Amino acid sequence: MPTVTGNYLLKSVYKGSENYLGARDTVNFAIEPFVEQSVFSVTSNSTITGLAFNSVSKELNLNVSGPTETTGYTNVYIPTSIMTDVSGLKVYLDSSQIDYTTQSQSDC
Repeated sequence: MPTVTGNYLLKSVYKGSENYLGARDTVNFAIEPFVEQSVFSVTSNSTITGLAFNSVSKELNLNVSGPTETTGYTNVYIPTSIMTDVSGLKVYLDSSQIDYTTQSQSDC
């Protein structure tokens, strides 16, 4: 986990072998501090813009873009120190409310 906030591009490349084709992927990774020692982070294989999170109104807004005819994903990590219960969280993707899945991971 980077210790400095900001937007990162992470690129991985597998050159392949005689049995497997090569593969590569680049993901966007954004880190924002919220409270001392709490990190709100977002990873995606799409380009994310307009990221806004409001723990009081329980809303997450983001816009995404990427290559056409591809499937995108976004993972959002919200520390429990910022929001203890995400069941009422409303998520808006490109201004449209979407359904999402959650998974608890120790402190987020």
